[in-house]
Amino acid sequence: MAASKRDNARGQAGEVGKANGYQRHHSSITNLFPESLPESVAAHRPHISTASEAQRQRIVEMLRAGSKTTLDFRRAGVMQSQTRIFELRAQGYDLPTVGRVTVFDDQGYPHRGVAVYALVAEPVREAV
Repeated sequence: MAASKRDNARGQAGEVGKANGYQRHHSSITNLFPESLPESVAAHRPHISTASEAQRQRIVEMLRAGSKTTLDFRRAGVMQSQTRIFELRAQGYDLPTVGRVTVFDDQGYPHRGVAVYALVAEPVREAV
């Protein structure tokens, strides 16, 4: 009786690694729906980097133009802006949180209490 239950379960679920005769393999979204996705932005802009240093540089460049929110940084490819701000402060940048606002993302969802950062001063670089 135990064997028949095991065979029944194996017949319903399929063998290990298979589901209804379909062998699972590693794939990405582009393999599943290549016609529905735009080409990668990075393919057209090879200079884009997600390295921490590149993200810190983007934040500084953005703040030179004026105050920005964490959502602004996220749109520029900086996913952990709070961490990058912390690192910049440790390097000597004066980056106060000047306020908290409610912003709406691209899908229309409100985000309350989003930090607004400003660049007050950059660290003094010693002349060589």
